[in-house]
Amino acid sequence: MKTLKYLIAIIFLVAFFVATPNILYAQSVLPVYITEVQTGGVSSVTAQEDPQLEFIELYNAGNEPVSLAGLELQFLTEKHLGGEVPTRQIVTFTESDVIEPGLFYVVSNAGYIVNAQYTYENYSSTGQLTKTSGSVRLYDLNQKATVDLFGYGSALQNESKSAKAPAADVSSQRCMQNSIIVDTNNNSVDFAEYAQTTPFGVPNCVAEEPEDPIPDPPITPNDPPSSDEPIYPEPDPNQNAPLSSCAGVEISEVLPNPAGADAGKEFIELYNSTNAAIDLNGCYLRLEGSDKEFTFAESLIAPQQYSIFSDVVTNLTLPNSSGDTVSLYDANDTLLASVAYSSGLDDDVSWAKVEGKWVATYSVTPNSANIAVLIKPCPAGQTRNPQTERCVTEVTSASVSSISCPVGQERNPTTNRCKAIVTSSTNSLVVCKPGQERNPETNRCRTIASSVASLVACKPGQERNSETNRCRNIVTVASAKPCPAGQERNLETNRCRKITNNENNFASTLGVTDIPTTKGDMTGLILAGLIAVSAILYGLWAWRDDIRLATKSFMGRIQRNPD
Repeated sequence: MKTLKYLIAIIFLVAFFVATPNILYAQSVLPVYITEVQTGGVSSVTAQEDPQLEFIELYNAGNEPVSLAGLELQFLTEKHLGGEVPTRQIVTFTESDVIEPGLFYVVSNAGYIVNAQYTYENYSSTGQLTKTSGSVRLYDLNQKATVDLFGYGSALQNESKSAKAPAADVSSQRCMQNSIIVDTNNNSVDFAEYAQTTPFGVPNCVAEEPEDPIPDPPITPNDPPSSDEPIYPEPDPNQNAPLSSCAGVEISEVLPNPAGADAGKEFIELYNSTNAAIDLNGCYLRLEGSDKEFTFAESLIAPQQYSIFSDVVTNLTLPNSSGDTVSLYDANDTLLASVAYSSGLDDDVSWAKVEGKWVATYSVTPNSANIAVLIKPCPAGQTRNPQTERCVTEVTSASVSSISCPVGQERNPTTNRCKAIVTSSTNSLVVCKPGQERNPETNRCRTIASSVASLVACKPGQERNSETNRCRNIVTVASAKPCPAGQERNLETNRCRKITNNENNFASTLGVTDIPTTKGDMTGLILAGLIAVSAILYGLWAWRDDIRLATKSFMGRIQRNPD
């Protein structure tokens, strides 16, 4: 019975593979090769060298279509140590990228190779590939294995030995013998320079024999330089070639006390302040308090970039309670940078250089620019009170709205408080009490605000004054008390007032008897008489001379005329 099951399973698998197109997917070994690489050309417009005129050619040497899904075309700089992480990814292939057997697949800078199956934008003004040294790698992301590798110049990553760096407008091409790709796992043998580039084609050439893998004898300071090649080749000014020392590298951040266990979390961060890549090889870090050191192997820091080195890598444990001084030296023991960090730093507080000043910051920024955060951030769900500088629970409308209102109530969007649910049916509302009315805004009962309803009733014998809304005594003619002498009753107010005109005296109308005038009433006449006499006396005194002359003249006339 088991034999029958195995037979059915085998038949099913055979039928499946027969019905499925034969496409080889990414694996550690594939019949795909890098066959041509051009790192720069000459512009047909300006006749000047243009490093962006670059392309890479792949070839399927197998008998079946090959899917490039899961593969990535990568670039490695000259000093790259060959790990999984490349310097940069040129293209990551997908299911749609398939190479038919015996055909080519060209990856080109945009606007260069017209029929290229894939084009990419410029990485920089120098393109994706550096001119003098580097490596192009076809990498299997699933298997974490290299499918094919092409190293040129003095690149560390190559097959046995790097090929010669191609000149401008010249490509490095893999040889072919009798229509068969040459692959001796030696880039210097398998590739040759050809002035005539052949995208979508391979030159028919005779492969050279591999060179004797005897290492070159070491060069001592007393040995004369070789006439073929200088000991230190002049760097290309158009390329960011690594510097020969660590000059320009700064210490930018130190984290001695990460939260929790420190092992694997402490780090020292370096910053390349120059415009060229710097190789740290031979430079070393030193803790001055303990005399412990860590010397770098080949390790590049890109221009204007940060790079951290944890305690696991350096084996340098940073003391927190006492603090320490971290220093960076070059291979010649020249001090390049030094910083003394404070003791007793809080958890997850780094000693960082921000805008030229060292500060203790609560913002830890490994591999990136530093940020000064001098006050400990509040926990999640809290905010800092600007008056007390303390963290308080953050109250938002959203958090209040999350609390459900009681049954029969809903949240008022204006006040954010719960209110009774208003329905179309008025029968659901309780009738307000006497003296109350329903508030149309809140739908609640409230006391009727009325000036009349709130007034206290007047006492017996009083009435309300319509003008002042106050109570006053009711006054009638029969009950009116007689007015004093010289006064009369005002019919409008029913009050006594002084008599201003005897002709309009209405005393008889009111039945009030006239009272004779007393001595007190002569005061005005006496006063008027005194004023008149005073005026006459003043006139006699003012005109005394005139009166005397007039009298004298009158008396003279009488004497002359006695009759």
